[in-house]
Amino acid sequence: MRRVLFVPLLLLAGCTDFPTPAELTKPTILAIVAEPPLIGPGASTELTVVLAGPDGPMTPAAVDWAIAESYPGVPVFGTVEPGPDGTATYTAPDPLPALPEGTPPVTSIAVSVEADGTRIESIKVIVVADLPAENPAFTVLAVGGEVAGPELTLAAGQTYGLDIGVEPAPGEGSSFAWYSTAGEIEQYQSNPTELIAAEAPGEGWLFVVFRDGLGGVAWRGLPVTVE
Repeated sequence: MRRVLFVPLLLLAGCTDFPTPAELTKPTILAIVAEPPLIGPGASTELTVVLAGPDGPMTPAAVDWAIAESYPGVPVFGTVEPGPDGTATYTAPDPLPALPEGTPPVTSIAVSVEADGTRIESIKVIVVADLPAENPAFTVLAVGGEVAGPELTLAAGQTYGLDIGVEPAPGEGSSFAWYSTAGEIEQYQSNPTELIAAEAPGEGWLFVVFRDGLGGVAWRGLPVTVE
């Protein structure tokens, strides 16, 4: 757990340890993936929620989708239709509506997910432009200097380097997010970074999400055994 150095009220209560988002102590939307990530007028994209919690990947009990306002006073555009297994399809209008000068052609899709009695909300922004686009892909995921397989086995209390390779290469605006229920990742928004395996043997998960800053997303989850 991460040590918090200065939170006066809670220090008075005798509690100084707080979980980071990377520890997945509750159901969390790790990502919303659009396939393809960018579409032209009249085209469609499929939306999928990546959800995980303390016990690993989760299937939501309910998923609600809606088009949300991207800019104050600017009308929303397009349609979003629910699909199977909690997915949805967004379709852009053709032609696009007239937008105020200087307003980019983006739409925001709001998702509300119910899981374990908890309601989680998030927003996916989609650019509507007639340009080629694909989601990025991982070329390698290394743990402790070794290429990771479909499952990981770690030694309790040991520190392991984490590193992913991505194609296309990360550019300006790209970001990383690591999550684990099998140990602590202090620099959970960095790549490379480190995982300190849990002190006690047990089962858990490791997740990593990469966003290219252009709407594209890649993610991977691995079951972990700590011995």
